[in-house]
Amino acid sequence: MNKIYPLIISLLIIGFYSCQNASKDSAHNTTEDAKETPASSTVVKVGEISDFVGKYDVTKDPQTENEILKGLNFGISDMQYKKIEKKYLSQFEDDEVYGYHIGDFGFYNLTPYFVNNKLYRIDINGFNKLNYNEILDEIRVVKEIFSQKYGSPIYEINPPKDQELPSNEGICISEWKAGNKVIQLCFFDFSKAVHSNLLKVVIFRSDMLEEKENQEIQKKKEYSNANKDMI
Repeated sequence: MNKIYPLIISLLIIGFYSCQNASKDSAHNTTEDAKETPASSTVVKVGEISDFVGKYDVTKDPQTENEILKGLNFGISDMQYKKIEKKYLSQFEDDEVYGYHIGDFGFYNLTPYFVNNKLYRIDINGFNKLNYNEILDEIRVVKEIFSQKYGSPIYEINPPKDQELPSNEGICISEWKAGNKVIQLCFFDFSKAVHSNLLKVVIFRSDMLEEKENQEIQKKKEYSNANKDMI
């Protein structure tokens, strides 16, 4: 019996420390998991309205909300846009580089979008980059350009790794807002002849986009109810 007591006590001590170590391991794993979990699970989609609130004070410069870029306003018609497009783009030309540029961000064209024949969105299309590190440098350049005017991004995530996105898909990696004006820096994984990445700056009016979406919902309702009185 005297020999049994020390054995029992030894087993109890081993059990106690095993539980302590298990608790520490559990806490350690929880901490590691927390580190791997993004601070925000929200994903901002390209050209869609997010819930993030803008920090730019539009009262200091009311015209900012109405301008896509200086000299190009939201709301102009398709015909008006076509008349001014080439002349407007010529302001971004430089004899020393191919295409157009805003600071050190080079782009090759603009893509306009209209609702009710009113311009509500422009995409500034950057060049394909075969070297992934070049696209990272370009991201820093673009963020600096827009942050100088609009402040730090209200939404920001790390750019995807090379070939991490499905081919030809994009994701918003930074966002700024000035009233109803939304500016998104978007990263695209592009694969056609060869694999590359590219950036787009997407600028749109959230109120005009909502108008477009509401019209689409209404059209869908009308279509789903069409001819029901004929049965």
